[in-house]
Amino acid sequence: MGDVTYHITAGMDQLRQQDKVPIGLPINNTIIYILDPNLHPVKIGDVGELYVSGLNVADGYVGDRDPDKFIKNHLTANPTYAKLYRTGDFARIQNGVIIYEGRTDSQVKIRGHRVNLLEVENAIISIEGIQNATVLCYKPEQISQTLLAFVLTRVTTNEHHIEEFLRKKLPAYMVPQVIILDKIPLLVNGKVDRQLLLKLYDNANSNENSLQANIDYKDIPQEKIKAATVLFEAVASILNRAAKTTICIDANFYNIGGNSLNSIYTIMALSEKGYNISIGDFIAAKNLGEVLDKIDNNQGSFSISQQPMQTSYTAELLKDEHKADVLEIISSSFYEKGDLEQWVMPNNFVEDYWNMIDGIWKPLVDNALCFVAKNKDGCIDGVALNYDAENKPKARISAKLDIVFGFLETIECPVRYNTLINLFDHNSFTYCEFQG
Repeated sequence: MGDVTYHITAGMDQLRQQDKVPIGLPINNTIIYILDPNLHPVKIGDVGELYVSGLNVADGYVGDRDPDKFIKNHLTANPTYAKLYRTGDFARIQNGVIIYEGRTDSQVKIRGHRVNLLEVENAIISIEGIQNATVLCYKPEQISQTLLAFVLTRVTTNEHHIEEFLRKKLPAYMVPQVIILDKIPLLVNGKVDRQLLLKLYDNANSNENSLQANIDYKDIPQEKIKAATVLFEAVASILNRAAKTTICIDANFYNIGGNSLNSIYTIMALSEKGYNISIGDFIAAKNLGEVLDKIDNNQGSFSISQQPMQTSYTAELLKDEHKADVLEIISSSFYEKGDLEQWVMPNNFVEDYWNMIDGIWKPLVDNALCFVAKNKDGCIDGVALNYDAENKPKARISAKLDIVFGFLETIECPVRYNTLINLFDHNSFTYCEFQG
């Protein structure tokens, strides 16, 4: 593909007055589209992905590489513009011209949060003594997903020092694993060879002699050493080089590189060794010391905690006036915090969950089994959607959500029918969600 846009400027002074250099306007015989993830045009001023169509768009890459870059254009019947080329750029329209808004591959989702890799790069480069940095996502949307920063330094420093600085400046989920290099490999066009960097990391990570996660058993009581060994080694084997700090009693699983996906693997690994802990207890634990207390107390048994809640709540049957709060809590639970759901079927939209709950709202209210939990200030902090298992409300579920819920059903059914049925002598089930 050749040039597709142009922009005329009066001089450098005009450009200095702009925050971003405009891409401009399409040249003759070219159409520029700015589309959302569903390939629908975005509103003027909104950011979307830039697509190009026209006479100067090739049929494809040599060797049929990256065929997903060239797709059919469903937005026109004109054969001249029958093919769309996906540029991988974000853009928007401002004052009638196209403004560049970054690369799509610089936007990744980490633990349910949208992360701009360029923002992480800028934070690293702002550190005194850093010459350059390239931040990449290793295996995005997979369980082994890791945020990596390849760094060149002007002065002698170490990875730990850089990561400690970033923890003070960035949210925990944005802190990458830092790797200091002597030089960053470049392509013939002078751009960073990102694929080679990822390959170097992949080779080092699969090397049996490569650096593994550090484990520290300091301050662990002698009677808990056996359980701590199982826990720490399970965490180390799952996080491996992705562990950002030493695995110890004070380390928070999520701050050192864990997420809700590999937390499930950790819980399963503990269970195989005879140590049980619920997902709720694992997620709520402030550090691995609290996890250790829970698995030590629950070893070899399945139990439901009877400890009283620290916060006082009042229950109120579900009413129409609660709808907006309930929709927000449920949809954000799945969409914003659901690493597992996003991994199973990426590119879901929050509207999918809103529409699903909206479709079953009336029977949920009418059955008088559902309730909201209000705090002492009268605000809704949680919701319990209860239904009779023999009379489930019928929900209209989108194709994407059908895949997600089918996967979750496969996981939950053995627990529901093999364990819960033995614990409770009734035939109704509850879905509970609290804002965190």
